[in-house]
Amino acid sequence: MLNICSDHADQLDIRFNHKKSCLLHIGNHFNKKMENLQLNGQDVCWFEKIKYLGVYIVSGKSFTVDVSTRIRKFYASANAVLHNTKYVNELSRLSLCESFVLPILTYGCDGLDMSIGNVNRLNVCWNDIYQRFLGFIDGNW
Repeated sequence: MLNICSDHADQLDIRFNHKKSCLLHIGNHFNKKMENLQLNGQDVCWFEKIKYLGVYIVSGKSFTVDVSTRIRKFYASANAVLHNTKYVNELSRLSLCESFVLPILTYGCDGLDMSIGNVNRLNVCWNDIYQRFLGFIDGNW
């Protein structure tokens, strides 16, 4: 199949880059060693986790996404906004968080069928913002 795609791409003066391509195994035998596939005569590497449109997809028995990087970026941006707006009205700070921090947490979520555990982890993050504004959490996370 890769050879057919590569042949048609050559006819259209398109060249696939094997270094930017990656393979991920999802299914019952995800941990089984597979042969390397070739694209334009070069091996395409297998990975345990890949980033696609800002979402990390993890190799496993079923389709799963990793939200830990997203959560880390969320808290980093929340700390940056809240630290740089210490003397700003709370409603304005919350508005800034909704405008700049919340999209980091929710990017791509509408196109994914995430597990309940991942949804809960994302909800905890956003609840932490409100707890911070209500004074239940002090300092940086």
